Amino acid sequence: MSERIGQKIYDSPEWKKLRRMYLESRNYICERCGKPATICHHKEYITASNINDIEVTLNFDNLEALCQECHNKEHKHNFQGKKQRQGFSVAFDENGNLIKKSDVFIVFGAPGSGKTYYVKQHKLKSDLVLDLDYICAALMLEEEIYLNHDSILSVALQVRETIYECVEKRQGKWTRCWIITSMSDEILIKALSIRLKAEIIKIDTPLEQCIKNIQQDERRKKVTEIYLKIARDWFESSTRKKIFSQKN
Repeated sequence: MSERIGQKIYDSPEWKKLRRMYLESRNYICERCGKPATICHHKEYITASNINDIEVTLNFDNLEALCQECHNKEHKHNFQGKKQRQGFSVAFDENGNLIKKSDVFIVFGAPGSGKTYYVKQHKLKSDLVLDLDYICAALMLEEEIYLNHDSILSVALQVRETIYECVEKRQGKWTRCWIITSMSDEILIKALSIRLKAEIIKIDTPLEQCIKNIQQDERRKKVTEIYLKIARDWFESSTRKKIFSQKN
């Protein structure tokens, strides 16, 4: 599908609302493999001939909740060309447009959104995973990652910056790098992605589901209330930034 054809639909308030409602109705679970779903896929692809047909574009029965991997497989199956025949690694965005696959990924979202779960489901054994919570825990020789790390946070940030430099220069024998972060400032995330030549993956889980995940997470049992507040603050901060951006 041409990006110019589909963008009219994907930028509309009607589609954004329908997408959220459909993913929520499927509990953000991929309907093909059971992994976390981040994409709302049109079973019948949007084309120039059906772009104005709401039975295709805005119909619950024509939608499917998919994870990135299953979505790639869906479009790769229908993608014909020299690069595919030669085994060229390809991926597709939510709109079905061909994108170049990255070797560095920034996975961001609110606490409890499922960032770590997403990475565990997609990473390879030879991949590098960078998460500030785990760096802090390692520096304190602690098994629990959800603790107060204020005493060594400055050191942990320096360690992370050193690893960023290695990633930026593509030093080491790792295959891919996954950076997990709860930053809500998408401008800073974009800047980091430019620096590291990374692809951005937003785990766009609703606040209600994040709260539920935090409450059910045994690892956060001692700090549940703290993380519930952090999650709510994350969404409030993200909303404020969107409103400010729209006004300017």
